[in-house]
Amino acid sequence: MISALFPFAASAAEYPAAAQVAAAESAFAAHSVATDMREAFLTAFAEDSTLLRSGPVPGRETIQKNPAPPIELNWRPAFVYAAASGEIGYSTGPWRITSKTDPAAPPKFGQFVSIWKRQADGVWKVFIDLGISHPGPSLADAWLMLSQATQAGADEAAAKNAEKAFSEISEKSGYLEALKRFSAKDTRVYRDGHAPFLGHDAIRKMPDGYAGSGQEIVSSGLSRAGDMAFALVRIAPRKADGNLDKPAAHALRIWKAASNGKFELMLDVLNEMPRQ
Repeated sequence: MISALFPFAASAAEYPAAAQVAAAESAFAAHSVATDMREAFLTAFAEDSTLLRSGPVPGRETIQKNPAPPIELNWRPAFVYAAASGEIGYSTGPWRITSKTDPAAPPKFGQFVSIWKRQADGVWKVFIDLGISHPGPSLADAWLMLSQATQAGADEAAAKNAEKAFSEISEKSGYLEALKRFSAKDTRVYRDGHAPFLGHDAIRKMPDGYAGSGQEIVSSGLSRAGDMAFALVRIAPRKADGNLDKPAAHALRIWKAASNGKFELMLDVLNEMPRQ
């Protein structure tokens, strides 16, 4: 079992919405281990949830169509952030898969990212879920960090402008350049096959990786407080690279309001779609 390392209780009192998301995520993982991932996902996912597989698919509908795989999927939150309005947040941390049929099979590792929304009845449910895989464990022993928006909220126009500017810079100069320009000091960037890139210095050392254009927003949201936004974006190969047979990708970008009234990027996770 992946152990949950919690900070001082004062953090939960200071960031109550983030603490609730962390508790919901931890209960979700415990349910998966105690029963199976299918049952746990059906319990935790919202009716309008989205799951990233070979692209965005309806979460609950996709899970219901398939039997539980013969694996144990275990995970825990390592970082949780919530809007000041307390109705939206995100959770991320390490996951591990082990086989239930072949105990000798080596485990697989990665990181998950989940957008959570508080429902009308007050229960937190998963709205978007995706992640990456990478060799070996990473952040498995990290302390759980809770955080909450501290800047005055921006507005919907500012969130849209941030996404538009990010897309334009990515088209002109590449995705990595856009990350460098828009990332917060503590940004988290996830790419398949790599341990998480955490913070400005790590991002500057990233390989160029995927560069995309024609970025189309599939799903987006803004907190009531206007201090947290997200966008699930479909990305075509960048025309300037002359490599149009490269598969398309989907990225989830999570933003927070900055002191200048604009948005800065908190997290970027990108999944390439398999070639057809």
